[in-house]
Amino acid sequence: MPISRSARRDVIPNQVFIGCPWKTVRSKYQEAVPSLKNRFPLSFVIVGRDQDQDAEDLLSVIKGKLQTSTYAIFDATGGNANVSLEYGYSEAIELPRTLYLGPVFRVGPV
Repeated sequence: MPISRSARRDVIPNQVFIGCPWKTVRSKYQEAVPSLKNRFPLSFVIVGRDQDQDAEDLLSVIKGKLQTSTYAIFDATGGNANVSLEYGYSEAIELPRTLYLGPVFRVGPV
């Protein structure tokens, strides 16, 4: 059963969750966040796995951050299972969201 938006925990005003491929795309968002914070009253959240953190604990952290966010941006450039999971969870809790699909570069014949 989906978690309705009204059943969500307390929301942090202007918190935006960013779901993106951790190794390949995250740094671009982290570079942009300070400039955005200076221009807009927003708080950006990017969640990644700590060195000794297991997958179940990481999922709990991701779910908690999504539940307290007011909006989410998902960058699914190149396809990413974690971003897909985060997007699906945000859909289940009816969190307003945007899905970005960057250009796909192909090698060889199409």
